[in-house]
Amino acid sequence: MTIVFNATVNETEVSGQIISQFGTYLEELSDGKITLNVYWGGTVYDDATQFQAIRDGAVDMISINPMQDSSYLPYLSCMSVYGTGSAENVLNLFKALEFENEETAEIIQAEAAEYNLKYLNVLANGVDALYSTFEWDTLEEFMSGSSCVGSGDTGIFKLMGMNVSDVTPSEVYDALQRGICDSTNCALSAAYSMSWDEVASNIVIDGLWAAGNNFTINIDFWNTLSEGQQQIIQEAADRASDYSLELQNEMESTMIEEMESRSDMTIKYLSDEDSLEYYGYLFTSSVENSLNQVSGDEDATAKIVTILEFVSDYLGYDWEYEG
Repeated sequence: MTIVFNATVNETEVSGQIISQFGTYLEELSDGKITLNVYWGGTVYDDATQFQAIRDGAVDMISINPMQDSSYLPYLSCMSVYGTGSAENVLNLFKALEFENEETAEIIQAEAAEYNLKYLNVLANGVDALYSTFEWDTLEEFMSGSSCVGSGDTGIFKLMGMNVSDVTPSEVYDALQRGICDSTNCALSAAYSMSWDEVASNIVIDGLWAAGNNFTINIDFWNTLSEGQQQIIQEAADRASDYSLELQNEMESTMIEEMESRSDMTIKYLSDEDSLEYYGYLFTSSVENSLNQVSGDEDATAKIVTILEFVSDYLGYDWEYEG
């Protein structure tokens, strides 16, 4: 059996390596009877079209991005993709949220099923950082020193009172170089692959880690499989989740060393106090966006509050719904 997997990333990217490893696990666990055929680089279905493709069964699997498809999946995406503590802590948070906690998992998986989808795992996406063309050390200096932030989580920066220019990640390098924006944020691995350090002289690890992309399978396809095939695919997906954490941890120190060497800079770290304040902006922005999206729908609001309460309790963040 061959599984058709649509990937909007390239094989050499971090996410691409995880997908390739998933294919290796499938072949190992099935003695070569299950293989993966990957459409790389969004050449068949891109970010804008792959959701409909997996829903309709044009492909068997994708790696879904909660924020990319937030209009379809308000419950999956309501807490952004970030958390605090460590990469492992954040990955475990989203595993608990989506699979282990009965109350929240039922909400999120039922939402997926409405679109003919089933989530198999959640992946670690690595540490986040802030990138600037000017020097700063504290969050206050970042907020006051930036004239315009591009790309990244623009809702957070607007809440922080900063000017925002909507620049796509692929345009950030040019935007920073030309002065269209002077700062942004992104996962370190993505910025590394796009060489943002060449045009951003100040990079600060902000104390947040991301986890959120899900290997997602079409339910109609899933239901055609034998119990043994389902078990193999699920185990391969679980191993891919563990592999994503191992890969991100291994790459983090290597990427920092290489970026510092090739751009002659020292990557800094936000203080614990500033990291907590920054996460507060993110949490507040996520709450506002999520609740506004379902405004007037009492049932949907209650479900989102349930998810937000679980996340805040898990991370030890003080939040209480005031609606």
